[in-house]
Amino acid sequence: WKRGQLIHKGQNAKVYKALNINTGNIFIVKEYLGIGAENICIPKTNYFLEIKNLKKLKHMNIINFICSEIVENNHYIYLDYASGGTLNEFIEKFSCLSEML
Repeated sequence: WKRGQLIHKGQNAKVYKALNINTGNIFIVKEYLGIGAENICIPKTNYFLEIKNLKKLKHMNIINFICSEIVENNHYIYLDYASGGTLNEFIEKFSCLSEML
């Protein structure tokens, strides 16, 4: 895969748009750098708990978990990409939404 645009930078991770160089599909990479090292706040257990929870979520309105991997001391979570921004950004643009929508 090839890393693309930085979408979000949080305290513990960065989220990038990425390209599958074999298929041309766009997906999301959540990258945790140096988990377990002194320079990061998130323990490994939080990373594995997040993966465990993502694997359980199966719904048409929730981004799908693809897989995860650890390369050296960097931990990655791969997710489907949905264009249009975050739910919060959507609500800011279109105001209140019904629960069904």
